[in-house]
Amino acid sequence: MNLEQHFSEQAKEILQRAAERAVQSGKREVDTEHLLYELTQSDVVQVLLKQLKISVDDLREVVDANFPANDSGETPAEGQIGVSPRVKSALDRSFIGQPRRFRRVISL
Repeated sequence: MNLEQHFSEQAKEILQRAAERAVQSGKREVDTEHLLYELTQSDVVQVLLKQLKISVDDLREVVDANFPANDSGETPAEGQIGVSPRVKSALDRSFIGQPRRFRRVISL
């Protein structure tokens, strides 16, 4: 199933920026750290972090410091960026979970 067809424009933009960050760090795949870093630029996520008393700058610094190292020393070729199994799993769970939550709300 192509999950991308179900993404909002904002979600597609976040994934695109995460892919760019992955390429900048020499990766061939977008991993959860790249996605989390880019999510911190969302106004909604910033509000949630503020409510949780988590500094956006501190979180970005920690995530940036923990990007997996580029062991191969290679940079990915143009157009050859994928998603890691962790990102695919997170996106699959997120998409599949939506209908279940909707059914629960309707049944209340």
